[in-house]
Amino acid sequence: RGLGDVYKRQQLDKPEQQVLTAEAFSKKFVSTEDGKEFVSKKALDDVFKNDTSLLLQRMSEIEYSEVAQIRKDKLNEFIINELKDVTILQQDLECAGKVCAIELTYMQSSNQASIDTLSSFSKNYSFQQFTETESGDKKLKALYIATDNPSGLSLSDS
Repeated sequence: RGLGDVYKRQQLDKPEQQVLTAEAFSKKFVSTEDGKEFVSKKALDDVFKNDTSLLLQRMSEIEYSEVAQIRKDKLNEFIINELKDVTILQQDLECAGKVCAIELTYMQSSNQASIDTLSSFSKNYSFQQFTETESGDKKLKALYIATDNPSGLSLSDS
């Protein structure tokens, strides 16, 4: 028996990871209590402290939902139509349930005012972090959570 056999056996021993429903994923970020929405501070902290590519990968594995697909299409359309004066170097985005995440690297000379309109592709709670890359370009890491009332944001510690 070679190492390959041992590896295959270990893979077989691992239980299949459950595919998370879009609703269950959304609930990790936003919960409703007495008709009021609360966004999880812990979930937000996890997003902004960790590598975005891991979150995007996890989101791509969430069960398909029409809501997420429509939001993803709207966000892509908005980027194409509204960010004409932004030189995008790299763009990764994914939507799952009510949540859209994006990481956008763009040239420093791009119009920041255009970037600032990105959250308006839909009604959202918007959380953004701007950093600079080693080469001097700018990077936006953002999370957009669908809501009917963006002004009614409340954070929960859980």
